Amino acid sequence: MTLTDAPEGLINRIYRNGNYVTQMDAVGPEIFKLTILNAQTAAEHVVGEETVET
Repeated sequence: MTLTDAPEGLINRIYRNGNYVTQMDAVGPEIFKLTILNAQTAAEHVVGEETVET
């Protein structure tokens, strides 16, 4: 997997693995949403939200 710098906004990380892109967005305090995108078809699937304790 390759880490790509996010341009701006709430996007924390973008990972690329072959034809797939995984994006992690901060949607609230200590809550993140992972989105998987098929780079060839532009089909987007939200995997879920995960609470991260810091």
